[in-house]
Amino acid sequence: VIEKKIDDMEIRFNQKLDALMTTLDNFLKRLTDWEQEFNILKYKVDLIKTTLKEKFDIDIRTGA
Repeated sequence: VIEKKIDDMEIRFNQKLDALMTTLDNFLKRLTDWEQEFNILKYKVDLIKTTLKEKFDIDIRTGA
C-alpha cells in the first residue's frame, strides 16, 4: 500500500517536473528570440545613424 502511494507520488512529481521543464524551455526560447530581434534592430539603427551621418551630416547620439 505504501509502495503504491510512493509510486503514485513519484509519477505525479515527474509529470509536474516535465511540465515545469517544458515551460522553462519555452520561456528560454522566447527570451533568445527577443535577444536576436533586439540585436537585429540595434544593427539596423546603427545603419540608419551611419547613413544619416554620411548623407546628411546628421549626428544622432544615443545614451549608452
